[in-house]
Amino acid sequence: MDEFKVWGYQLQGYNSPYDYRRIYETQNTLWVIDRDYKDRKVDSSKIMRLKENGNLIISYFSIGEAEDYRDYYKNMPRDLVEHENKNWEGNFKVKYWDSRWHKIMLRYLDGILDSGFDGVYLDIVDAFDYYPEEMKKQRANQMQGLIALISKHAKRKNPQFKIIQQNGSSIIHYLDDPTKWYSLIDGLAIESMFFSGSKAMNNAFKLDDSIMSTLGSYRDQNIPIFSVEYISDDALINKYAQLAKEYKVIPLTSDRELMGSLKFSSEIFSN
Repeated sequence: MDEFKVWGYQLQGYNSPYDYRRIYETQNTLWVIDRDYKDRKVDSSKIMRLKENGNLIISYFSIGEAEDYRDYYKNMPRDLVEHENKNWEGNFKVKYWDSRWHKIMLRYLDGILDSGFDGVYLDIVDAFDYYPEEMKKQRANQMQGLIALISKHAKRKNPQFKIIQQNGSSIIHYLDDPTKWYSLIDGLAIESMFFSGSKAMNNAFKLDDSIMSTLGSYRDQNIPIFSVEYISDDALINKYAQLAKEYKVIPLTSDRELMGSLKFSSEIFSN
């Protein structure tokens, strides 16, 4: 995926269901979208069109939480749920190490594969980090087990299928075999690595040391790093352009809700 120097990430805010005009107009861009939108699913003919002009179309896929608007939720065993995410209504922490959850995730993955997506963008990989320190090693290795299942299942059907990890880069500090982890993923995406804080948008510059301590390890494995910052202030964007070059990441800015207010890498570097 090193050939992709521009990326976009939009989960909401389409003018009507599946109005992806902005994607049609891009070239050689990696796009993260959702297979589901307002109770509809993107069909394979739509995905084929989105992939025109050399675009790579990746499906968002939350694997560490259950979402009550997904088609699997109504019939999933209730005892898989631990508690609701207090920051995201309708999202529930789950026992992601449970074989029943694995089956649910693989069935959902089949829908993504059947729709013709080029890969998945795995969210809530950092679910292991929600547990007490004495449990993190176990939970991290269980997350690796889930992603190994996802990777094997997907690449058996499509050897070129891409696996992108969102956040949770510190998992490598807890794994029994970090080298296996690098073999499972094709990219790393990180939110708010440079501008983190309590505000929804335009937090001040602040390096996240826990993230920075892992970047070199991923780069050494030739894993591309996609960065998204929730900023709109021109001064912050100029600062971001400098940081992206320094830390060798592919930058993108967006609104926190991922409604489509995007500034691509080429626009950031042109400032």
